[in-house]
Amino acid sequence: PRSTLFPYTTLFRSAAAEGIKHISADSDAYIIFTSGTTGQPKGVEIQHFAAHNTIADINERFGVTENDSAFAVSEIDFDLSVYDIFGLLSAGGKVVISDKGMKKEAGLWTEVAAHEGVTVWNSVPMLLEMLLCADADNRAVSGLRLIMVSGDWVYPSLVEKVRGMNSSAEMIALGGATEASIWSNYFNAGRDTDSSWSSVPYGVPLHNQKYRIVDKDMKDCADNEPGEILIGGKGLARGYVNMPELTAERFITDGGERWYRTGDKGMYWSDGNIEFLGRLDDQVKFGGYRVELGEIEQALQDSRETREAAVVSVRVNGGEKICCYYTGDEASPAALKENLGQRLPEYMIPEFFIRLEELPRNDRNKVDYPALQAREIETEA
Repeated sequence: PRSTLFPYTTLFRSAAAEGIKHISADSDAYIIFTSGTTGQPKGVEIQHFAAHNTIADINERFGVTENDSAFAVSEIDFDLSVYDIFGLLSAGGKVVISDKGMKKEAGLWTEVAAHEGVTVWNSVPMLLEMLLCADADNRAVSGLRLIMVSGDWVYPSLVEKVRGMNSSAEMIALGGATEASIWSNYFNAGRDTDSSWSSVPYGVPLHNQKYRIVDKDMKDCADNEPGEILIGGKGLARGYVNMPELTAERFITDGGERWYRTGDKGMYWSDGNIEFLGRLDDQVKFGGYRVELGEIEQALQDSRETREAAVVSVRVNGGEKICCYYTGDEASPAALKENLGQRLPEYMIPEFFIRLEELPRNDRNKVDYPALQAREIETEA
């Protein structure tokens, strides 16, 4: 960790003075369960030094001090909450914790955030979107100086909304994996996002962390060549609790260094930024063609006709079909189909377009794709 930040001796000094046993930086700080795309819960074992590396870097990089206040809207079992608590408290700042009954009440968030002088916002993009929509008089958003979003796609349209409500706030897009201590990369979205992009890129690694993009033979890909994203460095988890085989499969040693295989797809731009391209397993086969569902979602987002869109493979009448669920009132299924027809080949056009008031979310506030796949659609389409 950088010497200008709080070392472990400082973090635990008051506890040690009271006779509480010193905690080694090598010991476990927390275990968070994540199912990822497998649906099977896995306990990710994070050590103190790994979490501290991320937290200390964020605090120094973005100037978090005792004058800051964060509104903790993420669930405690989601690793964004690790930063909400320990990021702010380690800097001497304030953590505002919402009542359980107001977890989804964005209108109440604006009142609390304005009253408590919240300056730091940290959430998935969807929760930030809710705050922006609810803050009609701009009491809460105008007081933010640092906005951090992660855990899902970040689109230029969201950046533009933030710019319109608070042009002075620093908006940062972060990414990584629970298995690498909250975040491993960042991109200054508020300053550097191009409105023509389909999504905001991952950006560059955080301090003491590193990335590789590799092909199926574990050879490094050239710039602009897609491959699997590997994360290395100080933030890596010890592994999965009581799952030695899965730990060995996902946490590998290559070139004398330890790496986490994310299962995500990405590529390096020539300027050193990483672009996130979705999941490697986000690929299905229709009519002999390989189709990447994330590519369809990006095309829908590019069209600006939907608020959100999720594309899944479903079984209908014994066959596999592509189904698009979307939110927003500005486009009909026919219009969306026509628009996609101008952007994508025919075999990538969904068979079904179904509008929902809201897309279902899991407990991490990410789109619940299994729930969408489980829906009955014969009578809805």
